Amino acid sequence: MFTAPASVNIISPDVEAVLFKPSARHYLRRADDLHAVQRILSSLPPAKTPINLDLIGHSTNGHHLLRIGNTVINMLDPAVADFFRHLADSDLLEHLNVTAVRLLGCSTATTPSGRRTMRMLSAELGLPVYGTTKMLLRGHFTTQGYNQHFSHLLSDGALI
Repeated sequence: MFTAPASVNIISPDVEAVLFKPSARHYLRRADDLHAVQRILSSLPPAKTPINLDLIGHSTNGHHLLRIGNTVINMLDPAVADFFRHLADSDLLEHLNVTAVRLLGCSTATTPSGRRTMRMLSAELGLPVYGTTKMLLRGHFTTQGYNQHFSHLLSDGALI
């Protein structure tokens, strides 16, 4: 019997081959920017059980902010903040039964910039936002997304 993944996996195309084996790629949805993230989320049916929204990409040098395509998830960027404000106002995440957002890129929870973005994003969405405390490699993912055996590498933005 098929079991749906516990997350929606939206990935920056530049990390797909690095983090996922070809057999896992049918669970991924590719996004070059936040507009594509919006289109993907708008096309999904509601989940019957709670799910995570996993945004997967490289992090920037220095600040370790997650990148989706050419878009850096930095809540100090007015365009990024507006995107997430509109997403929160739309109730789309609630409709999809999203209960947490995870910024899955190398060390996204390790810098002041990364932690600030996580806190601001959590406040905007009214959901927990998690980042990573280490580099992520292919072994951190299964065919269905982030491997829960590595949940100890996730940090809640509200707690840091």
